[in-house]
Amino acid sequence: MQLYFRWAEGTEQAARKVVRNCIKRLFSDLIYETRILAVLNYQRKILKVETSRDIACRTYLTEEEYLQVLWLFIDNLL
Repeated sequence: MQLYFRWAEGTEQAARKVVRNCIKRLFSDLIYETRILAVLNYQRKILKVETSRDIACRTYLTEEEYLQVLWLFIDNLL
């Protein structure tokens, strides 16, 4: 079920600004969470090392490592 909301008269500009800022924040959070999940999947499934989320937050993968995680994801979809 979808809900539809209308902006109050005269507040369209302010409401659009709030929505735009929320979307920007959510999008940056999405990219951050995707990176963390890629690190966790790489360490758990390829390196066979159990790691914590705190360590994954400070770890950055190389392009080759990201591609390995991508292939794991694609294989799981098929």
